[in-house]
Amino acid sequence: MKQENDTSLSWTARLLAVPPIGVFFVSDILSWSFAWQGEVPRRATLDAAALQLDASGRLLVIAAALVGFGLAYLILLRFAADLRDEFGPETRAKLLGWYGGGILIGALWVFYSAMQVPIDGQMGKNSLKGALGLLGPAGGMQGDILLNRFQWLALCSRIAFMFAAGAVVIGGISSLVDRVPAFEKKEEDYAFQRHQRARLRTYVNAAAALLVVSLLFQIAWTRWLLIALDPATATTMGLQVDAFAIFTGVSGSMVIALFAVPASTILAARAAALPQIPNAAPDAPLLDTSLLPSLGKILVVLAPTLAGSLPTILDLVGKMAGG
Repeated sequence: MKQENDTSLSWTARLLAVPPIGVFFVSDILSWSFAWQGEVPRRATLDAAALQLDASGRLLVIAAALVGFGLAYLILLRFAADLRDEFGPETRAKLLGWYGGGILIGALWVFYSAMQVPIDGQMGKNSLKGALGLLGPAGGMQGDILLNRFQWLALCSRIAFMFAAGAVVIGGISSLVDRVPAFEKKEEDYAFQRHQRARLRTYVNAAAALLVVSLLFQIAWTRWLLIALDPATATTMGLQVDAFAIFTGVSGSMVIALFAVPASTILAARAAALPQIPNAAPDAPLLDTSLLPSLGKILVVLAPTLAGSLPTILDLVGKMAGG
């Protein structure tokens, strides 16, 4: 573990973590304000085809959750390694303080928001309880066993996402550390800035992957519930599933942009202030667009979801305009 206090992180840089974290709160508040709490009619019984869809739907939910847990674990490992190897005790303590404070507030918010709009009400009043109350006995589980197990899985998934999201935000902001004292040789300063840019890119990529995996889990369980509906109602509720996915994608993309864009801009400004090194390697310039593809990957990965939702959006807009 590094013991030398040779870096510092300004208050300005640390405050850059506030807007991304604030997006989580704002998005939850907006979803509360506009949450649809209508009743959804369900099937009385499940036919053979619906039972097979239920079996596959459960496996998709479990698979998406496992991927999320694994990715969160890897992100936390990388964050812990950075804290150990990149920073001295003073900067490490500051970063851990911000991370710990954010996690504490986030944990309180997760439990509070679960009471305000529980997962059972995110797709309509008692939608989860009604659907799993039908799917559970059909799959050999009595009472609310399936409902309780899924609620615990969803809660654990959100907590894992919260820990990992805090790590990517604080980790990305930590790329703005200053060297104390400043390097005497410009080559060392140049290498230091390149290293910080590479660290930022890693956390942007991790944030994009985390967003995609959280979307996969959300889409998996919301599509799973549609099995308990009659075909006509399931088609209509598919509009809400798509809209829910877009809402999550937009809010998650905002979180990434609010820490990645300011951080990359500051690093670019620092790079511009450095004198160019004669006979530098071809890939040495700091003022390139190598960070932009990392942000662009978010749109690339989300493109299938957004493209698949486009006909739904156009159809919904058409119906609204026609009404």
